[in-house]
Amino acid sequence: MNKKIIKRIFAALIAAIMCLGMFSMFSITAHADEPFVDDGTWISDYDTMVNRGDNDRKIVIEVIVPSDLRTTVCALMKNRETGQKYFARIEKVNGYRCNIWLPMGDYEMLGLWCPIYNDFEWETGTTYFTIYSNGNGMLTYKVKNVDSWVADEWGNLHYDETISNDNGNNNQSNPGNNTGNDNTGSNPGNNNNPNGNLGNDDIGGDNNDDNQGSTDKPNSELTREEFIAKTDKDLFDTPFDFIKMDVNGKLFYTTQYEGTSKAYMRVSGFSKKTCDGVVKIVSGGIIGEATFKISIDGGKTFLPSTYTVSNSTYISDLGLTISFVVPKDTDELYAGDTHTFKTIRTHEVSSSVSPASAIIVATGTNIEYTFEYKVEVMSSGGFGVAKIAIYDANLDTVTQADKTIIVIPEDGIVNLDNGAQLVFKDLDTYTKGQVFYVHVNSNKVEEIDYTRLYVLGGVVGFAAIVVFVILLNKKEKRTDYTINEYKGYQDEDKYK
Repeated sequence: MNKKIIKRIFAALIAAIMCLGMFSMFSITAHADEPFVDDGTWISDYDTMVNRGDNDRKIVIEVIVPSDLRTTVCALMKNRETGQKYFARIEKVNGYRCNIWLPMGDYEMLGLWCPIYNDFEWETGTTYFTIYSNGNGMLTYKVKNVDSWVADEWGNLHYDETISNDNGNNNQSNPGNNTGNDNTGSNPGNNNNPNGNLGNDDIGGDNNDDNQGSTDKPNSELTREEFIAKTDKDLFDTPFDFIKMDVNGKLFYTTQYEGTSKAYMRVSGFSKKTCDGVVKIVSGGIIGEATFKISIDGGKTFLPSTYTVSNSTYISDLGLTISFVVPKDTDELYAGDTHTFKTIRTHEVSSSVSPASAIIVATGTNIEYTFEYKVEVMSSGGFGVAKIAIYDANLDTVTQADKTIIVIPEDGIVNLDNGAQLVFKDLDTYTKGQVFYVHVNSNKVEEIDYTRLYVLGGVVGFAAIVVFVILLNKKEKRTDYTINEYKGYQDEDKYK
């Protein structure tokens, strides 16, 4: 092959590679203007973190701090399913409140701190919280002994131990009415007894508080059945005999046990799959020491991950939280013990009323797209009597034409679009004005978008063609093809 053609092809390849590099650099830096702190998304601006998608909901973080504090308080949260962290600044100018938008889901408050006063400690507050479809909840945190911090003449805060301060109760309303007495510390990741979103259920790892619940017997004297009944005393029955619900609408799946440990395993959340779950203890020990593996096909195969037994372990593949509780923190789990449960595909439902008077469970598997409905009770009664209106929860203005009004069927099952179902509990206490928010997640596998690949291929191809044409039409120099006359000489002496 002609050397000049080879050079042209090589030049075209070099040009194509350069175009590829420029395109890749552009794609990487396209969102470089989005602010990040640590590995968390910056959400510090008050009330300007606008709704970025249909799945986002607004919550408020409020901190109660010393009256003379003049600096910012920082908060770091993490979505327990995606692992994405969110960093918020709560500033004095906004009354130490921060309005933010976050995607719906389960979250962990990793920590609160003040960049200047690192010795602030925080009273008990929410460690885990769930953002439900109705959103608009508030998380409140209070500096411990807040009134004992006083400012000197230069405005610097100092802790005065002589000032008496009544901490009081740190009552708070979690997003979506998800209230609870969860524990948090002032140091990120230093929670030894998180209870998840279990409402007022404060059983697990009772730290020698043996007088909980309706019985006077200490936990250490309860049978396993009595301990389970005491732990689940605040849960409500649902239309499914293997599913219960807490006051916040979170679902709990009945578990069975084979072994000799006193530990009780709870499974909660909105299941992404229908499965026959098996949890097998791999190595024994106390909570925080023992390990387990999980199967979703009845024990035929196990997921590759090994988890540490804890008061709250989120299994992202299932969308479920597995919690172990024991009568006393010295009680151990034993290798080989198994806990079983079953789930169906469930979706989030939050309600304006207690489950004591109205319960809906949303289920269904063939969901092609995510949608959100509002279910409003139009007339009181039970099955075959009460009327409900179903409409899009995202409508700014709802007209009569937007509503589908039906009577609750005799079997309590209402079929929604795309395979979702609402299953009502058989009660006569559905009352006019009660409202349910139903968020149904799609399980359709997203198709890979090849658009960027096609564009990249087009850019590279076009650049290669342009370079090749330029080289092909290059004007030749006259000297490129000049035949020079050879002028040699002979050694005359050689031929004499």
